[in-house]
Amino acid sequence: MAITATMAEAQNDYYKAMRAGKREGETLPNLDDILKEKNIVAVREVPLGLVQIPSELIVGTKTAGRSSAFSKGFKPLLKENTEFAYKWMALYKAHLNEGIREPIKAYEFMNKFYVEEGNKRVSVLKFFDAVSIPGNVTRIVPPRTEEKENKIYYEFMDFYALSRINYIWFTQLGSFAKLQRLVGKRPEHGAMTTDWILHLLTTVSVPNTRQMAVIKSRLLPVMRSFILSVCMTTVHSTI
Repeated sequence: MAITATMAEAQNDYYKAMRAGKREGETLPNLDDILKEKNIVAVREVPLGLVQIPSELIVGTKTAGRSSAFSKGFKPLLKENTEFAYKWMALYKAHLNEGIREPIKAYEFMNKFYVEEGNKRVSVLKFFDAVSIPGNVTRIVPPRTEEKENKIYYEFMDFYALSRINYIWFTQLGSFAKLQRLVGKRPEHGAMTTDWILHLLTTVSVPNTRQMAVIKSRLLPVMRSFILSVCMTTVHSTI
């Protein structure tokens, strides 16, 4: 059953979100400035199409224009009587009454996402603890360097090309390739989309007990073995 939100409720929650944002004390980073700081001028852009973006990986805006309107956690910072606030509240009501369905537009850089269109949608959905947000994504590929982070990111891009999985991240070189081997999928075998691991990893809800049994019997032992073998520091997963 759909929840009907009133304007009074929207105003009250906007005020709560705004106060929480002011306590965070920082505004959003923007990708344009990040690229300038890294002296990345001639960027290579790769369209990724429609992507389910983990909300925790949406960390900033594409340009500086909107970054000051949000805290570092995408909470609104402008006063309740502004046009910005009224639009935020309208999206709040729309989310509860019929759902926000329009994808955002975002750029991905180093597996972090920066919003070009849809900042308020992201703000509202993060307020409601959305796990993921659909978006049309363009990847900005950094030049190759000898830095560890850069090398890991290039390994991730190879892994993503086979799996379309963006919510796992490792801090050790070679970890993405090792995960591919453990699930029995190497680049020469083709895309992982035909393999059971992709279906299991990208399933948010488990519709029946049979699928849960498959997850327990196949996925968990593989992941347990992998975690122990590479001493992984950080894994972001929605499993």
